Parts: sequence; structure tokens; C-alpha cells
Amino acid sequence: MKLYRLTFCADGQITRIPDAQTIFGALCAAIQMKDGQQKMEEYIHSLKTHPWFVHTSMFPKGLIPASAKPLLSLSELSSVVGSLSNDTKLSVLSDFKRLKKFQYMTESVFEHYILQGDFAGLKQKLLNSDQIRIQQSGSLSILQESKDNPSPFLARTIQQTRSGAIDIQKDKDLFYQKQMYLSESSELCVFVKSDLDPEQFCPYFKMLEYTGIGPYRSSGLNLFRLKKVEEYHFNLPQQEPYAFLLSGCIPEQGEFNFDQSFYKIETSSFRGSFSIVGNAFTGTFSKLKEGSLMKTSQKKDWYGQLIQVEVKGKKLYHYGLGVTI
Repeated sequence: MKLYRLTFCADGQITRIPDAQTIFGALCAAIQMKDGQQKMEEYIHSLKTHPWFVHTSMFPKGLIPASAKPLLSLSELSSVVGSLSNDTKLSVLSDFKRLKKFQYMTESVFEHYILQGDFAGLKQKLLNSDQIRIQQSGSLSILQESKDNPSPFLARTIQQTRSGAIDIQKDKDLFYQKQMYLSESSELCVFVKSDLDPEQFCPYFKMLEYTGIGPYRSSGLNLFRLKKVEEYHFNLPQQEPYAFLLSGCIPEQGEFNFDQSFYKIETSSFRGSFSIVGNAFTGTFSKLKEGSLMKTSQKKDWYGQLIQVEVKGKKLYHYGLGVTI
């Protein structure tokens, strides 16, 4: 499969950067709206055999989610801090705390160190030089090389909105909604793998400007406009013993060697669309998170599975396909 990078901008406020599951739901709606129910069912069926395309979660352009493999072990941290004077321990511990909390890394750090498996070189430069540093860019904490210059990304605000009550008597008469206002230069991207030509799958992504991704679409929130499509290549090593997940993954049995992998697991409960199943509970799923570095038994373009559930007599699907680099 070829790898493509799709660049988007947000047409207005968003409530969050959508993950692969939320994008999957929006794509199903777009396919059904454009080409009908049967075409949507064919797309879903393809995900169980040979997908038309697989997609990642959405990220700020030029950034990759932080690797689940820690840069410093507890023994290394103890060794470094234990050799310091009491006057400097607090400041050093504060710096090390930032190493655990950065959210993204630039593509150059990802290509030069993570994909090459050079964690020792990354740690050495981070601790002993200014070539690698953690930088705050807008609201994002980013591991970057000194030559990198990502644009400030977004600002956040909290909006209080009436919930239909004319006289606001109690706090419950309001609902609180977090909205993100992106800077004019902010762009987001989704990576797509496919054997199809982009002209065959991009029309569905173009519709997200009108159908939206996620909640509050009727209020004009979470609308994303496709700006650019490009074939994309990362500088991959000759041997790729690990797969780096860019979407949440519910793995098939035997796909990963967990003893030799570095991963984080996220468990979430989901409800179906109000228009389809009346906002009914559809299940609780545990996934390997984006940024997990998995030891694989064989090289594939994606791992994991599409989960089917039945709610109120209707078939619903959960996107557990982990797209990897």
C-alpha cells in the first residue's frame, strides 16, 4: 500500500482533535450520503478482508504522537539524580518530569531516532546538548530538534451555554463545552494507506467540510476542510522489527510480542449516534494507544480488527485497525 498525507484546516472551532474511530464514523456517513447505503456496506466489508483504505488518527501537521517507550528508566533517573547536590536536584527533577509529559515529537525526531531505534542517541543529545529539547508551542509540548520550528497551534477556551432553561436557577441549567480555536496557520493531517488512486477515496474526505467529524456538527463545530493530498515517505530502516502505531489498535491474537513491546492502553466506553440507536451504549473497548511501539511477528500495513456489535437490532462497528509506520 502507498502512504498518503492528507492536510486539513478547521473551518471554525473544534471540540477536540479527532481520533481514528471518530473519523471512521464520519467517513461512513460521508460514503452513505454520497454513494448510498450499499457502497458504505461494501467499504465496511472491505475492512474485514482487503481495505479500500485505512486511516490514522488526526494530528497537528508535522508532529507525531510521543513514543510509549520511555526515554529514561527509573534506574537511570535514580543514578543521575543521586549524584547531584541537593541544590540542583529539584530543578533537574522538574526537567525530567517534562520528559514524561510531552505530547508530540517532530517528524525529524521521529525519522532520525524513533524509526531508526536510536533511543540511546536521542537520550544522549537530550541530556547533554541543546540539539534536542522539549519546547512549548502554543498549548502543545513538543520534543524537537533545534532546527525545527513548528507553528503555534491552538488556544483553548471554555464556553457556558444555556441548556434550554429560560431562568437559570442551578448550575445544571448550563452545560460546559470546551472549544479549541486554531491559529490561522494551524494545519492538521491524517495519514492514509491504500492501493487505490487518491481520486477514488479523497472525495469522501472532502465531504468532511460539510458533514463534520464528531459532535456538535449542526452548530457549525468540528468541520474540517481538505487542503492537500500528497504521497508521503518516511526514512525507514532496512530492517523494521517494530511497528509504530498511529491509530488505536485492537490487535488480533498473535500479531504482537507484548513482552518486547512498549505500549499504552486506553479503555473507553462508547454510545451510538442518536439518529441511529438513540444514543444507546454500544460497548467498552480497550485499545493500544497511538505512539505504541510494537514488536511484530510479521510486517503488515495495518494490524488489528474491526469490531461488530449489535444494538437495538442494528449492526454497529468499532474501528480497531492500527495503522503503522
